[in-house]
Amino acid sequence: DLVVGVDKVFWGVAESRHLVDIVNQDDAVEDVDGEEKLGQPMINLNLLGDWGKFGLFLLPGFRERRFPANDARLRGPLPVAWRHATFDSGAGNDGLDFALRYTEVLGDWDLGLSYFAGTGREPKLVPNESGTRLVPYYSLIRQVGVDWP
Repeated sequence: DLVVGVDKVFWGVAESRHLVDIVNQDDAVEDVDGEEKLGQPMINLNLLGDWGKFGLFLLPGFRERRFPANDARLRGPLPVAWRHATFDSGAGNDGLDFALRYTEVLGDWDLGLSYFAGTGREPKLVPNESGTRLVPYYSLIRQVGVDWP
């Protein structure tokens, strides 16, 4: 099958921290526990056979994590200037990320293997020069994942 547009994908089976679930950005405004995700623009081709399922993901454009407003009840001690985010990539949030995913059911076990290359979804929050705000910094990452509960 082929998906062209905005979609949400979940990688993993039963994990509490979603370590391999890298495609979608967390929405820190709507849900503080990391369960609510923002949709990701993508071109996703999935091939299914007796050997399992193989997915190829091209992820154009990057959705920055949203953070609670300055006057929100559930925010940290310093406001996050998320509209002033900085990027390791020279393309900023216009870069092209890439991911692969293979899944297979082996008896009672679900096996998942994944690879991601692009802008990490977990920003590092860096204080601004005056120390009054935090500015998100998104680094480029390469991540290999295995999930096998």
